[in-house]
Amino acid sequence: MKNYLFPKLTTNRRQKLREFLESKFEELYQRAEVVLRKHNPCAITRHKGKVYCAGCPAKQPEWIYSGGVYPNALCCGGCKFHTDKGCVAEKPLTCKLWLCATATRLFPQCEAELQKINNEASGWNLCVLRGDKTMSLQHAYRFWNIPDATGFISMQRLTFIKTLID
Repeated sequence: MKNYLFPKLTTNRRQKLREFLESKFEELYQRAEVVLRKHNPCAITRHKGKVYCAGCPAKQPEWIYSGGVYPNALCCGGCKFHTDKGCVAEKPLTCKLWLCATATRLFPQCEAELQKINNEASGWNLCVLRGDKTMSLQHAYRFWNIPDATGFISMQRLTFIKTLID
């Protein structure tokens, strides 16, 4: 297979590639939003100032105990974008496409729909765990725009990029 040096991807094509990835990201994010609104698998609720979801054992008020492990134990606990105000990340695509084991069991149709979107997002290298829109786009852009380990962009990848953006 013939390889081309990296500069073959012109500035104009790089810009088109960036625009294409941004539009693909927006499309996938909107599709995930529609699925989540339709099924509401996380079922986020508040009780006595604490936040709970379908996956939290503490969702039931009688299970709540003072100083316990479970209150505010959302899947996104520990993420740098999760604050007292909720998620402050700009469009965290990968988070929208992931369900915990409880939500997966309770909403199998939702899981199937999200998995389909996730497969497409992964194919475009747009999935970054606990990442926001900027991180996802940087990850994808680096993958599609940089040479492989040999220092070249393969003819196959270059041809694919050209068909997308030309």
